[in-house]
Amino acid sequence: MPSSPSSSSALASSSSEAAAKGLLDWQVTMISGSISGALATLARQPIQRLKWIRQVGPVEPVPYAVVLQRTLAEGGVLALFRGSTAGIFRNIPHSSIVYTMCATAQDAAKGPWQAS
Repeated sequence: MPSSPSSSSALASSSSEAAAKGLLDWQVTMISGSISGALATLARQPIQRLKWIRQVGPVEPVPYAVVLQRTLAEGGVLALFRGSTAGIFRNIPHSSIVYTMCATAQDAAKGPWQAS
């Protein structure tokens, strides 16, 4: 899907703002990868938590709605995020490295004959 002129100009302006602040392109990519890793972990954590509780629970399958009600009754909304610290500390470095390596490989594959 081609990008619209406004989105490419917004990207260029944010890149130039980062350059003005002294950040290199790979640093911006690493920071955005870290943020996306943290947000992705927090977004999927409640579902993962319910799945884990259901897996270690009784032998008979319990519906997710029942597991959700019990979890919220026992610990409130924060109970859905219990155990997410380890996942965040694992996914932040992973996402930042993967995003940076993909962007670097993409730039290296362009070659001198293509405009950047």
